[in-house]
Amino acid sequence: MELVKILFQQKRNIKVLLTAPSNYASDLLCSRLSEFVDKNKLKMMRINPPHRDPKDLLTFDIVKYC
Repeated sequence: MELVKILFQQKRNIKVLLTAPSNYASDLLCSRLSEFVDKNKLKMMRINPPHRDPKDLLTFDIVKYC
């Protein structure tokens, strides 16, 4: 997490792809980065499998990134 934050603080015009082995882990990454992303007016996209029910998300605050 800290590495991603450092990268964006140094260069704002970069793109970073984060992957995780499960939906839960991806939700956790998104959730932990959400405050930083919002505060710094960055963009983030969480790509879910098409069949995944939004009710299965770790927290509902990450729905806006899905």
